[in-house]
Amino acid sequence: MKEFSMKKEQIEKLIDIIDSRIALFNIDGENNYISDKLFDILGFDEMQSKYYLENENRLIEYLAEQSIESPDEDDNYTHFAGLIDKDEKYVIIHLFKCGAESFGFVIDKTAQVHKNIQTHEEMLDVQKKSRTDSLTGLLNRSGFEDTVNNSLKMQPQKGILCICDMDNFKLVNDTLGHPVGDKVLKQFAGLLKESFSECGVIGRIGGDEFVIFISDDLTSGELSKYLEEFVCRVKDTFAKEYPDMKLSSSIGASMADSEINDYISLYKSADAALYKVKQGGKGDFTII
Repeated sequence: MKEFSMKKEQIEKLIDIIDSRIALFNIDGENNYISDKLFDILGFDEMQSKYYLENENRLIEYLAEQSIESPDEDDNYTHFAGLIDKDEKYVIIHLFKCGAESFGFVIDKTAQVHKNIQTHEEMLDVQKKSRTDSLTGLLNRSGFEDTVNNSLKMQPQKGILCICDMDNFKLVNDTLGHPVGDKVLKQFAGLLKESFSECGVIGRIGGDEFVIFISDDLTSGELSKYLEEFVCRVKDTFAKEYPDMKLSSSIGASMADSEINDYISLYKSADAALYKVKQGGKGDFTII
């Protein structure tokens, strides 16, 4: 028995060097071997560990219940493989049965899984930041363009693109400074969200140039009502806080059809509509 105990210590030391997250077991009814780490890896408390240590066959039954039989082509043994996903622990099981003998190992993958989850979340965060305008939190140019093109691929000839400029914004930066200018842009973005976030997606693609894509079915009359309310709201909001700046919004809008059915053509059409507004005195909208 002493010799077996020494071999157990040697095995434990070797396994620790190879990978400290692995625990071996071998139950044959005589010289049973269960790694000291096995119960800790399985997440057993002291009472559970004591129970399964005194009832090795129950331990094998438990491991088999957590696994499914693997289709290994070997008549000498039956292979069971499984994954325990419990209480944020992730443990892989490999159990082999050969007559009265059962042997195998468990691997604690908890740290690796958590690291993979963290890496995935970090990648999603980086991806989100690459598509988002850092000042306003809206989609940036590339994020907005991708969103519009994807929508038009799924629903061709359906959608409205609006380009919204802040009139006289340069005067804010020149007179009151860029920190105030940034505040104004955030306020403008907030007004856009309040007015259009339920029916479309919003982006900032330049200094004071914002865009809206509405995928809902709106008539020209319904769209006019939305835009008129927004233009009035912008004038009223900024007239109170910056009365000398004469801030307003000019909007050019274009509806998708059989010929205007991608981001570039929609943008050009909406930009032409915006140009008409600017030529007419700003603070208004035009729909093409």
